[in-house]
Amino acid sequence: MSNTITISRSSNSSYRQVKINSDWYEGSEFFTVKTSDGFMSITKHYLDVPAKAYKSIRGYFHFPTDIPLGKFEIDEEESNEDELIIYFE
Repeated sequence: MSNTITISRSSNSSYRQVKINSDWYEGSEFFTVKTSDGFMSITKHYLDVPAKAYKSIRGYFHFPTDIPLGKFEIDEEESNEDELIIYFE
């Protein structure tokens, strides 16, 4: 697994575009995102897709947030095949 995600501006100013720089996203089109101070988790969903899931196209998706822009390391020790953990600090 590659160890970064890239967060950039979206055309809607209250959204961010996320690019998962890994083949981790393959096998699932839908993800949920949780953010907290300095932290983000991205979870894959297969059959039971929550109503608030975001659809990914080739590892890109948009969601409303004010997290910082940039390229961030994926915490490979805390991440697994269904969840990515990213710290912003």
